[in-house]
Amino acid sequence: MAIELIKSRKVPLIEIAFLVEFSDASSFSRSFKRWTGVTPAKYLKG
Repeated sequence: MAIELIKSRKVPLIEIAFLVEFSDASSFSRSFKRWTGVTPAKYLKG
């Protein structure tokens, strides 16, 4: 779900973090990097 929301570029990162039940955007970003190897911003740049 998070990846699809990031790809859409329509939902801010802070909102994505809350939608996937993280307490803040930085916690989500750290977890996203653990899962994918890159930050959400770098993921978008491909």
